Amino acid sequence: MRVLFFLLFIITAQFGTSQSDYFNGKRTYCEFIDDDSKKKYELGIICISMWERYGGTAVDIFMDLAKKDSTFCDAYFFLGYSLRLLDREEDAVKMYYIADSLANNKSIEFKQNLAVTAGRIGYTDLSRKKYQEMIEYFPYSPEGYYGVGASSLFLGDYENGLNHINDAIHIYEKLNKTIGDEVYFNKAVLLTLLGRFEQSISLFDKIKSRDIVKDDMYKVYYSYSLIKIGKKRNDNRMIKKAKKLKEKVNDLSLINDDISREFNE
Repeated sequence: MRVLFFLLFIITAQFGTSQSDYFNGKRTYCEFIDDDSKKKYELGIICISMWERYGGTAVDIFMDLAKKDSTFCDAYFFLGYSLRLLDREEDAVKMYYIADSLANNKSIEFKQNLAVTAGRIGYTDLSRKKYQEMIEYFPYSPEGYYGVGASSLFLGDYENGLNHINDAIHIYEKLNKTIGDEVYFNKAVLLTLLGRFEQSISLFDKIKSRDIVKDDMYKVYYSYSLIKIGKKRNDNRMIKKAKKLKEKVNDLSLINDDISREFNE
């Protein structure tokens, strides 16, 4: 469960401004059947932007729009989005799935939100499938590659995940986009799991995000890489740093037998 939370953290950190124009209601993927539907849709978007006060109204609006026109994919998407904000994630996945099916592979937003939410509640195969579809239909976007890489943490195909993370980094660089610390974090963990400790340390060292540095997953895998290389080099300073970092881990369930053994030898 902790790994799934970690996965959610590193994936949702990648939701960027590329989706902002859609979430501002400036475009849709399916057509309105009449002007009244368009006005209600725009009102629903406003209600979402004022969620604490009008969240319930947003749910009602998008539910009515979906009932009125069963082919209006955007209504299903924002109904799912609203349900997710209410922590009704099972229902949100169903609505996201309908929206994605109706959109005929035109929306990266539908696939990404479906993939993230499905992964959060344990539908790992569906989540991975949607990330792979993002790569297939939106190959110039880094998000699908990043999602496959991040999801490899619980699916176990670490080498495949690392290759996709590297692809994502290449695309970020090509698009001149800032590469967030969560991308390097994900890559560092994968390198640790693959036993490439020196490479992982160089990435852990460059991470500055306070949220990541405070995360137990960071402490566990960084300390493990440090202890492995510290022993290899007979570097007492590195070993001391590893032990000090491990002592700060709160969730001891993250420390598996291999890690415990390394620190106890």
